[in-house]
Amino acid sequence: MFRGFLQSLLQERYGRLVAIVGQAGVFALAHLGYYPVSAWPLLLVVFLVGIVTGWLVDRRGTLLPAGIAHGFVG
Repeated sequence: MFRGFLQSLLQERYGRLVAIVGQAGVFALAHLGYYPVSAWPLLLVVFLVGIVTGWLVDRRGTLLPAGIAHGFVG
């Protein structure tokens, strides 16, 4: 959803950088229920993972590498 839909939509409208950072931000916000806000360093890690996986999708043109990377992290 984040990289397959949102990133594509944002990229069409605003470009690559905004798309990757934007989907990573929404990805991190979606994980707020998993970690308390006081554990913000973990949310920062989730945001960074979102950036890396978003970059992978942009670079490779497919969701598969991002899915594999998410599997290793998750």
